[in-house]
Amino acid sequence: TYTPTLTTILSRGYIERAGKQLVPTPLGEITTQLMSEYFSPVVDYKFTADMEEKLDNIASGNASGEEILQQFYNEFSKLLENAEASVGQGKIVVPDVELDVSCEKCGRKMVIKSGRFGKFAACPGYPACKNTKPLDKNGQIAEVSPAQIVEGMQCELCGKGVMLKKGRYGDFYACEDYPNCKFTKQVVKEAGVACPECGGKVIIKKGKKKEFYGCENYPTCTFSSWYLPTGEKCPECGDILVSKRNGTVHACRNTACKYSVKIKADITK
Repeated sequence: TYTPTLTTILSRGYIERAGKQLVPTPLGEITTQLMSEYFSPVVDYKFTADMEEKLDNIASGNASGEEILQQFYNEFSKLLENAEASVGQGKIVVPDVELDVSCEKCGRKMVIKSGRFGKFAACPGYPACKNTKPLDKNGQIAEVSPAQIVEGMQCELCGKGVMLKKGRYGDFYACEDYPNCKFTKQVVKEAGVACPECGGKVIIKKGKKKEFYGCENYPTCTFSSWYLPTGEKCPECGDILVSKRNGTVHACRNTACKYSVKIKADITK
């Protein structure tokens, strides 16, 4: 049961990985504190041993499963009622972790907060001060290069300059007059091959988990693939061939077709 248990408490943010170790998060610490305070009979080591003995008695026919369950519920419901009365129905406030870094806008000490996309540093003076910063993999404030003006490029909405910025899904262009002008455009990386469906350029896009290939004419053309198209057709079913295994194999995109061919390495390169 260790694997599903660890998977659950990791996904819920009670613990996190720190190198090769698993360490409790502030949420995990306050949850443990509340469980120990209000549900001590349940989190006690003796509870597991007693429950295993009761389950053995049920399996051997010496005890009724319904009676054991009713007994547990009667005791647990009292603990739950007491906890709800003491803590209330409001949200549990997880204490912020203070960083030894001062907010350059107001002078307060920055703190670590958790959002939809992970942890980040923020000024505790929010909403009066909205200063935030990204964190690196070690939980320290990451160095962020200042946005650069792109020479020879103008905003497609207002005609002003355009800046190169970094986002969760890679580099993108944004109008220098943001937030007055909200023009943005993803930086396109070309794959060097034509779209097999419309003839446009295949570009490399960044998804939530990894990069994939798509057509520059999206959403008019909805071509997408985890693998780079080769520009060739499958000789068996007519679908397109894609490059796999670092370019050593060309295989049919159609999963129902098993055609594939090994590609000899170019020793002149």
